[in-house]
Amino acid sequence: PMEMERPRRVLGVYDGHNCNAALVEDGRLVAAVEEERFSRLKNHDGRISDFGGPLQAIKWCLGQATGPIDAVALALEKPEDLHRAALLSWMSDIGGGSEKRLVRSIRGKPASLETVLQYPLVTQQHRTETLLTLLSSTGIDLDSVPVSHVTHHGAHAASAYFTSGVKEALVVTMDGRGDDLAGSVMTGRDGHLELLEEINWMQSIGHLYAAATVVCGFKAMRHEGKITGLAAQGKVNESLYRALHQYFESSEGTWTTIGLSRDISVGPYPDSRFIQQIETVKAHTQRVPREDIAATVQSLTEDVVVPYIGERLRSTRSRNVLLAGGLFANVLLNQRIAELGNMDYLYIHPAMSDAGLGAGAAMSHFYQHHQYDGWSLDNVFLGPSYTDSEIQRTLEDSGVGYQDLGANIDERVGQLLAEGSVVARFTGALEYGPRALGNRSILYQTTDSDANDWLNMKLKRTEFMPFAPATLSEHADECYELFQTVDRIAEFMTVTVPCTARMKLTSPAVVHIDGTARPQLVHRERNPSLHHVLSTYHNLTGIPSILNTSFNRHEEPIVRTPKDALKSFFESHLDYLAIGRFLVQDRRGS
Repeated sequence: PMEMERPRRVLGVYDGHNCNAALVEDGRLVAAVEEERFSRLKNHDGRISDFGGPLQAIKWCLGQATGPIDAVALALEKPEDLHRAALLSWMSDIGGGSEKRLVRSIRGKPASLETVLQYPLVTQQHRTETLLTLLSSTGIDLDSVPVSHVTHHGAHAASAYFTSGVKEALVVTMDGRGDDLAGSVMTGRDGHLELLEEINWMQSIGHLYAAATVVCGFKAMRHEGKITGLAAQGKVNESLYRALHQYFESSEGTWTTIGLSRDISVGPYPDSRFIQQIETVKAHTQRVPREDIAATVQSLTEDVVVPYIGERLRSTRSRNVLLAGGLFANVLLNQRIAELGNMDYLYIHPAMSDAGLGAGAAMSHFYQHHQYDGWSLDNVFLGPSYTDSEIQRTLEDSGVGYQDLGANIDERVGQLLAEGSVVARFTGALEYGPRALGNRSILYQTTDSDANDWLNMKLKRTEFMPFAPATLSEHADECYELFQTVDRIAEFMTVTVPCTARMKLTSPAVVHIDGTARPQLVHRERNPSLHHVLSTYHNLTGIPSILNTSFNRHEEPIVRTPKDALKSFFESHLDYLAIGRFLVQDRRGS
């Protein structure tokens, strides 16, 4: 029947790092959540057998659907397609005179040539089968519900394009590596994405950034943001820049050389010798202070990526640039891309990391069967939410004292902030993606220049990025030198912008050493309750911005449940918790 051919409800699933699930109904992203928010394991990787796949995320998304699921989309390339691509890129690498030795072992075990050659196929088949088992355990009938595969970068591209609100665009994806690629360039026209070029994983600039993160003493795939923050405190080291640049010689805005994997024995995907890449970077960074390593790697990343995108903007004559993939979590890089000019609109998918792959896969599948109408994602409140009675039950069970403020809760939060209190806020649906945007946030005034030290200490965080501001959108011009281009993405904290003199004066807690901030612009019509908090604060203080940081303890995922919120609140010794319409005070004092 016709019904079967044109799915209405598509479940998207990703099983890797930041594994997740998402639900698309009638072309709209209506639910999306990462497994880490349930398991409390930061960056939960579903391939690690002790953790398991995104089971709770899948179950929750199924519970949000208005009826049975019509299709499932996995953000994994078809095993046989991946196998072919991986072997081709590996062969061309060995054949390209790169002094590679044939890999003799995989994960520390000796391996025959046959094992090595089958590796990409076997791994991807295993990932697929594990997901299918997981899906049928939730009651999905895989005999009648079709399952499709969407490539890693195809899903990233779809997540950006089908939530952007524009039909014509240049779409660029870049990350460390996914399905044997480090990136892709596509054009979107009238609801169709067309692949222009692929970036081989061996040329991954994401890998350079991750390796530098480790060399500076932090965790790869988690702490890259610390390097972006540190960069402003250092200066570019010329000899280090030259040494690293040789891995990314670029001509005509394309970088040609094999990146850090040159001369390392690497088997076909997903074999990785990341340790050796780290050693390569480390060898060049002897005696260079880490602030300068950060500044150098940030600068090199911008110098490679920005002209690359600029060149493709010119050749495609596009006016809209859409980005996804973990590299574009780099808010400073995004600012540099915006500064290219010659574009009307820059959009970064709010969950640009692999957390957005379930959504991208579901969108991609849906729009293979339907015409894209130019829908845009207005907010990221797509996760679990709790009723006031559920919240009240948790409060009663825990025995804490609380006030029921009803409809006055937002006003009260604004007043408390004006009095200088630190307020944790738990309301509505959980945010999708890496940023808390007011529903699971810790709020404080922006006037205290020492906030970065003491508030981070309370939360046990080491951060070199300052906190980010939430600002009333109608006052954006007083605070930021905002280009029209980034107006929209500034709602999602995905780009830095230069601050005005007034902003630097009134809100030092959220302005970085380089004079930029990473704002969340709050619009009355899209986020009325946070807007109310901010307006109340603004009326009392004359300042249109407050500090907004994610509600979680160090190295923990953002809180999901009222119970998570209470635990995190009391462990962090904050002043107040606004939870639903209730207010809890920590009377132990700071």
